[in-house]
Amino acid sequence: MPERSFAAGQSEVVWGITSLPNGTAFTIDYGDGSTSTGPDCGAGDTVLDRSYIACPHTYALAGPYTVTRLDGISHLSVGRATLLRFKVDATLEPYLGALAHMSAFEVRTQSLTHLHPAATELTFHTQFANRGEYRLFMDFQVAGALHRAAFTVFVT
Repeated sequence: MPERSFAAGQSEVVWGITSLPNGTAFTIDYGDGSTSTGPDCGAGDTVLDRSYIACPHTYALAGPYTVTRLDGISHLSVGRATLLRFKVDATLEPYLGALAHMSAFEVRTQSLTHLHPAATELTFHTQFANRGEYRLFMDFQVAGALHRAAFTVFVT
């Protein structure tokens, strides 16, 4: 399956998991200066299912940086130590004490894993506990601004 990232001018589903109780109002910050509220992203809505929030959003502009997964579409297996390697075409600045942070969401179970890269490169050491689809979100900082790249991987 090809890697995926957000594209300018195309509707994407931005999703996540919340610890807010059902019935609580929420706001999603898309990271491009726009926000919306509610499970259908309409004003005044509240959390209906706290295990999954999804809102469609169209980004007006593509990000200024290219993020490449250097290990390509390598085969990822349950229970096997794995290196996920990335490259950003910019000079990264430390963000919260690391070159980047990655959140890995397992789609079926909604589990979350937070990863930090090796000290001097964008290599993340991980071991996937479950078979299935994972959404990876890597946050990194360039010139004082925070950026996010999204990838999808499949583990067998």
